[in-house]
Amino acid sequence: MFESWVFPVKLLHDARMSIRVEGQDAPVDFASAVESVVVRPESTTLTASNQLFTIRATCFSPIEEAGTIVLLDVDTARPLTITVSFVPDLKLLLAATHIEASRAMRELGALMGDGELSAEAAGRHDRGVESLKMRYRDAQTGRFAHALTKSGGRNLEETAWLAMPLFYGQAESGAAAATLDALASARMATDWGARMLSRESAAYNPVGYNNGAVWPFLTGFVAAGLYEYQRPHAAFAYLRRLAQLTFDHGPGYQPEILSGRTYVFRVRGGLRVREVEGGRLVEEQGGWQRVAVAFSPSEDPRYVTATVAIRLGPR
Repeated sequence: MFESWVFPVKLLHDARMSIRVEGQDAPVDFASAVESVVVRPESTTLTASNQLFTIRATCFSPIEEAGTIVLLDVDTARPLTITVSFVPDLKLLLAATHIEASRAMRELGALMGDGELSAEAAGRHDRGVESLKMRYRDAQTGRFAHALTKSGGRNLEETAWLAMPLFYGQAESGAAAATLDALASARMATDWGARMLSRESAAYNPVGYNNGAVWPFLTGFVAAGLYEYQRPHAAFAYLRRLAQLTFDHGPGYQPEILSGRTYVFRVRGGLRVREVEGGRLVEEQGGWQRVAVAFSPSEDPRYVTATVAIRLGPR
C-alpha cells in the first residue's frame, strides 16, 4: 500500500497493485514482493520480484503536466494481469493550493508577456473558484467540506485545514461565515494553538498526528484566515498563543506538534511547570514568595492528578 506526494501536496493514498500470473491460483500483492527502492531527485523506482516475474515501477511528476506518472517495466515468464487501485486526495487544501497557483501563473504570464499562458491559468483559476463554491461548500451547514468522498459526497469534519481557502481570500464573506465560526470555536482552539481536528469529532485523538493534535505552523494559517475575513479578536488570540510558544522553548524555536489536550512547558530552574487547557500557571518572584501551581495531567483522563502548592507573603 503506497501514497504519492508532490510535496507539499498529497495526490493519492492506499495505492495497490495486484498481479495475477496465468496458471497461479492467487494474485500477488506488489508491495509484499518489493525487494528494493531507489530514490532519485526526479523519480522513485520500486522493484518487485519473485520466481516468475520482475516488475519495476518508476514514479515521477512531469514539470509541465498536472499529475503523476507511473511507468511499469515488466519481465515475466508467463502472461500476467496487473490491477491498480488508489484513493485520490480531493481535499480542500489541494483545491485552495491549485486555485492560488493558477492565480500566480496568471499574473506571471502577464508579466512575461505570455498571453496564452496567462489566459490558460485564468481559466483554471475561475473554474477552481467555481468548484470551491459548488462542490466544497455544504449548503446545510454553510461550512466548507474538508474533502470530497469517493461516492461524491462531502467529508464535513471540522479541521484546521479549512483555513486554507480563507488564507488565500478565495471565498465570499457570507460563504465563509460558518467556517470562520468553527475555526474560532472552543472545539478547535486550545490555549496553545489550533487543533488539527475538532475535539467533538468521533475520530478525535489529542495525540493523533492528524486527528486532534496541535500544529503551530497550521495555527498560523488559521490566524491569517481569520484576519483576512475580519475576525481580528479570534485571530489575535491564536497569534498570541504562537508568540507564547516562543518563550516556552528554545529562542526562535517552536515544536512541530503538541497534544490537543495538555501542554507541557520546559523545566525552569528545576520546577516542572505545566499548563492545561483553560488554566494558566503563575510563577512570581521579586518582593513576594513564589506562587506555583502545577498540574500533572495524563493523556488518559482516568489518571489526571493535580498538585497545588501556594506560599504567600514577603520573603
